[in-house]
Amino acid sequence: MQKFSYLIIALLLLPCLFLSACGKAPSDGPSAGASSIPSPAPYVPGMTWHEVFCADTDFDNRFVNSQTNLVTTADAYYTIRYDSGVGYLYYYDRATGESGPLCGKPECMHDVDSCNARVMGRRDSLNLAGGRLYFETDKTNRGPGLSMCDCLSVALDGTDRRLEFEMPCEWENGPWCLYYHRGKFYGASMPDRVVDGVPGKHVGVTSWDAKTGEYKLILARDGCGGYPAARFFFFGKYVYFCFASAKLTESACFSTLEIYRWDAEAEALETLYVSGEYELPGEAFTLWVESENEIYIAPTIPEPSEPPAVYRLENGELCEVFRFTGLGSVCLRDGAVIRCLGSDDGRSFETQLTDYEGNTLYRGVIDISLFEAAIPDAVSVVFSNNSVFGDSSTLYYSCVVTSAGRGRIDCILRLDFAQPGQEPEVTLLFADIG
Repeated sequence: MQKFSYLIIALLLLPCLFLSACGKAPSDGPSAGASSIPSPAPYVPGMTWHEVFCADTDFDNRFVNSQTNLVTTADAYYTIRYDSGVGYLYYYDRATGESGPLCGKPECMHDVDSCNARVMGRRDSLNLAGGRLYFETDKTNRGPGLSMCDCLSVALDGTDRRLEFEMPCEWENGPWCLYYHRGKFYGASMPDRVVDGVPGKHVGVTSWDAKTGEYKLILARDGCGGYPAARFFFFGKYVYFCFASAKLTESACFSTLEIYRWDAEAEALETLYVSGEYELPGEAFTLWVESENEIYIAPTIPEPSEPPAVYRLENGELCEVFRFTGLGSVCLRDGAVIRCLGSDDGRSFETQLTDYEGNTLYRGVIDISLFEAAIPDAVSVVFSNNSVFGDSSTLYYSCVVTSAGRGRIDCILRLDFAQPGQEPEVTLLFADIG
């Protein structure tokens, strides 16, 4: 029997950094506010991600590539919500349940550009580092040779908002996402771009130094097709990323996949794998790195006519580990591969969890009835195929519920798996501000 608890908070979940001891599995940490950032332990070849991970300095890969905004501390949640390109930074106090715009200015009505909580532009960029929140925002006055965005920060109480650095770069490399990892911010871009009269997508992978703002272009590629968004995985001194250029027809979708590893210390880019041209079914490939020699790959958007497969990179070759029996999109998370498939009527979606060998850990249906206690006039629920995150014990599903009275409501459905094979405890986290 599922247990339901409804927590009304204003949030959209995004990549977050949990503070814990280095070299341990990620977990909730102490109260935020400590400004000192310790150095991580040195990397030793053969270490796993859990052994390398230091939450004080590293991005938490349980929440990477989720395209949803959340930072969490032991005291509060922080999130950015957008409406027509204008966003606001919100807080939710865990102890009191109080929530609202994260603005420390007395008497501010939160309706002007000078509000400390205001964020211009729709980007996935909220990060926590050194006791401050960092985020990317559109520039109000774009100068020559500059991209469209700046990196700003604000204290956890909504005061002391600052411009950390401008983000000068080529226009096509202005990032739509930003992840803080070991003193650098890493981003990716995917704008439409015409080169020599040929339209296509541009893929850019970039970094900025957190202290100086120094910009570096790591990779640029033109002429891509489909949805070639770069997907990241942060592993000690390494930044793994992949992208896939797709060829789409009315009935099929196949991609050319490229996988790279950036050594941030040596500032060297290594090509790990390039598939044959339009060889792999599906598009928007993502990755999970258990160790240097254990890299998993799967299509977030699968080829529509066949069940998706999970692959492992072995000795420079991509090998199929297992294939699902059902259709749906795939996400790779800590200890779990998640497959989801929405229903034709928009009132439910099927979800399946497996381990990385294909053994099923859970399979069930997320029905709109789970949302009706909090949203009685719910009409439909849509699962976002880019936004399942967490690990095998706790997963978060980013969903959009359509309400007859309120319209679009962005929700987070949290599933806690106490014991393998048992029904999970369900907590509905949803936006109530606006």
